[in-house]
Amino acid sequence: MATKLEAVNRVLGRLGRPPVAALNVKGTSIQAEVERDMDELHVRMLQREWIFNQRLDTTVEPITEGENAGRIDLTAIEDGERVLMVRGASADRGRNLTRKGDFLYDLDRNTDIFESAVNLDWLHTVPFEDLPDEFVDVLVAECALVRLHRAF
Repeated sequence: MATKLEAVNRVLGRLGRPPVAALNVKGTSIQAEVERDMDELHVRMLQREWIFNQRLDTTVEPITEGENAGRIDLTAIEDGERVLMVRGASADRGRNLTRKGDFLYDLDRNTDIFESAVNLDWLHTVPFEDLPDEFVDVLVAECALVRLHRAF
């Protein structure tokens, strides 16, 4: 699996720029711009539903007590990976569900209160170091295209 530094250097190579020894996202250099573009594209591309960032038919339960009773806390299923998109699965397929803040929201009923468990398919973020090489290849190509487009 490629590191983020390796991916940034691959983009820089496609742009005819020399490689860098370290990342510095806060800088003003072309390398910093490439890194920021890559961070943005990384998340946007994950929203396209890749097999490696899907969780299918997960049952989530509403909170039973306290001020959030009846709400479904999506952070409880994240386990370090942010939920990017949700949709109903199994018996809940076809329900118009979304994420609103940290909680599941039913757009058809205009509420975030649920009376029973819901089955979800969901997409999640994946840390850069865990991305498959094929995904990194596409990410590098798209990032280079973005940089080239901005140059003209």
